[in-house]
Amino acid sequence: MSFAGKAALVTGGSKGIGFAIAQALAQAGASVMICARDESEIAQALPALRNGVRGRVHGLACDVRDEAEVRQLVDHTVTAFDGLDILVNNAGVGLLGPVETFPPEHWRLTLDTNLTGAFYCCHYAIPALKARGGGAIVNIGSRSSVNAYGGGAAYCASKFGLLGLSESLLQELHPFGIRVSCVMPGRVATDFAGEPPQDWHLSADDVAQAVIDVLSFAPRALASRIELRPARPPSPAPR
Repeated sequence: MSFAGKAALVTGGSKGIGFAIAQALAQAGASVMICARDESEIAQALPALRNGVRGRVHGLACDVRDEAEVRQLVDHTVTAFDGLDILVNNAGVGLLGPVETFPPEHWRLTLDTNLTGAFYCCHYAIPALKARGGGAIVNIGSRSSVNAYGGGAAYCASKFGLLGLSESLLQELHPFGIRVSCVMPGRVATDFAGEPPQDWHLSADDVAQAVIDVLSFAPRALASRIELRPARPPSPAPR
């Protein structure tokens, strides 16, 4: 499907899943804005993202925990591309540990990035989407959005919350032609949360393809949530 003429904002787009999503959208013809906290990561990602794609790709440093920076990011995107059609909330951190010893500052970092950051982006992007007569918001959740596990309280809480945000936004925005989806991948080979990639993990491109698929459905169909699992689970440890 062609996304020519569409403008997209992908948070956390300088590497991993976000990079793959931004690349897929640009290859399909969309103009894409990426953001990351580190300006040097943006500078490193842009040449690779611009190589051989049909759409324009820009980048801006932004910490999604900072409301003022998010507002500036959305304004910058709308100005650069004369509007906004697609928001992909991908920026996230994965800090793990038992609640008893988990540093409160890590709790705040996780919730503020994974959940509050997505809220800020939606809050400021929705008027721009409405101005275009509709659009799409895709939140990158996790299998942890529906399956909690010990040692992941902060991460699971943030991803459960992101799914709740998605479901509520869906109800609020469907009268305006804005579709909201939550893509929930399992293990992805991106070094996220300090886990080294394994050969059975999903790839970042697998998740990007799911996002493209969600955005490509006919207007009458909405994939409100997609769980994406590795097709081949890890081999059991020898006894």
